Amino acid sequence: MAQKNKGAETNLENAISLDKSNVPALLAKAAMQFSDGKYDVALKLYRRALTINPKLPGSVRMGIGMCHCMNGHLDRAQMAFERALYLDQDNVQALVALATLKINRQRIQRGKYKENKERRMEQQEEDDFDENDTEEEAERKRAA
Repeated sequence: MAQKNKGAETNLENAISLDKSNVPALLAKAAMQFSDGKYDVALKLYRRALTINPKLPGSVRMGIGMCHCMNGHLDRAQMAFERALYLDQDNVQALVALATLKINRQRIQRGKYKENKERRMEQQEEDDFDENDTEEEAERKRAA
């Protein structure tokens, strides 16, 4: 935790210890943990808040989705973003997050396709090259 947030963290922990179902304190602490890169801790806090109050707004699902995203669980992130959008059809952040996921997945697929194509081309070159070939024969085969 950054030093400037240490006091806030202490206050939140005190509030939570006094009232284990203090949802605003749980959400604030979750946001702080997320900003510190402690995504698993943040996720647990978001879930705990939802367990206490399942009718929390879609923004809480956005926090859950972002934690999943940062942990590389893209399918879970997508479900959380879709739930946020279901709860609030005008949730711009959920729309942007879903669009970003879709674009990134397409890029990953294109990258995998390109990588596989390059690998096949390299393999073909290796198959065409006979280690007994002279340099001239190998060069001629590459040019062909």
